[in-house]
Amino acid sequence: MKNKNKILTNKQWIEMLLNDNTISESSYNILNAVYEFDEHKGYANEIGLIMEFKGKSPQSSINLEKANFRLYGEEKYDYKFVTSKK
Repeated sequence: MKNKNKILTNKQWIEMLLNDNTISESSYNILNAVYEFDEHKGYANEIGLIMEFKGKSPQSSINLEKANFRLYGEEKYDYKFVTSKK
């Protein structure tokens, strides 16, 4: 079972960000956009608009990148990424 209470270390975050299999240029740009929001939280549709994604669902590309990033982190670090508090 994945540990949803585990906190990734700075070293683990840096390792993920520097790994070409983890992060694409688009993912990096998404993370930069999220960082600019208050408390580093932003809705995918807001980020999609900032990044000038076109179409009915600007959040689609954001959600795909987020899923890929999350899956890599969960596999590599036996970690459950939580995207919202319930």
